[in-house]
Amino acid sequence: MRFLGAPGRPPRRGPQHTGAPPPPTYNNTQLGLALYPGISIQGNIGSAYRIEYADRLGDTNDWSLLTTVTPDRTPYLFIDTASKSATNRFYRAILLR
Repeated sequence: MRFLGAPGRPPRRGPQHTGAPPPPTYNNTQLGLALYPGISIQGNIGSAYRIEYADRLGDTNDWSLLTTVTPDRTPYLFIDTASKSATNRFYRAILLR
């Protein structure tokens, strides 16, 4: 603690410092955790790839279009954020010409 004052006058108290500032208050802050699958595409930069998925593998060729990506680097990591409720999902990337 420091005392402030002019010579010949009684000292006065300066500002008090109590240490760390109080923690900030956040209203309606929520955090969530989810795991998302991703596939790594190592291929041609600038070429288009169709990403397809299937919920099961078997005798059928039941693949559905998920999206089309054009990698700007290799390897290119695609994260499927739409699949958090899927229990099983299989992926493939097909180079488009």
